[in-house]
Amino acid sequence: MKNYLTYSLLFHLLQSEKKNRKLIEEKLKERLKSGDRFFSDSHSISELIHNGLEYSQEIFHSIHGLCDQILLFTKEDVSIAIGLQKELKISYMEALSLAISTHNQLDRILGYGENLSSQKLISFLDLSPKSK
Repeated sequence: MKNYLTYSLLFHLLQSEKKNRKLIEEKLKERLKSGDRFFSDSHSISELIHNGLEYSQEIFHSIHGLCDQILLFTKEDVSIAIGLQKELKISYMEALSLAISTHNQLDRILGYGENLSSQKLISFLDLSPKSK
């Protein structure tokens, strides 16, 4: 299964408290063992590097090692995301995740606390401790 890793999931994987990081790591390892593949996008990676500038090299290498591919986004993805943001009443980052995932024919979005459970475009799995 091809999984898109959201900005929020990557942020918490890299920068949250150790207990949360370990939980996310375990869940991702389970998926890798079952043959799942991971993808993210250039916008999310840029945001992570911008927010953790002093660790930019480490951030990039960690994500590069985890993901099969870092996807580029197109102006069509941005246009679709703006429409989805309004239609679904979600954040722009959530909408961009949906647009990029569907455009690249991924199977599922793995996130951390996003408001994507009610949308029907693509399967969503919340890896945050608060999720069921």
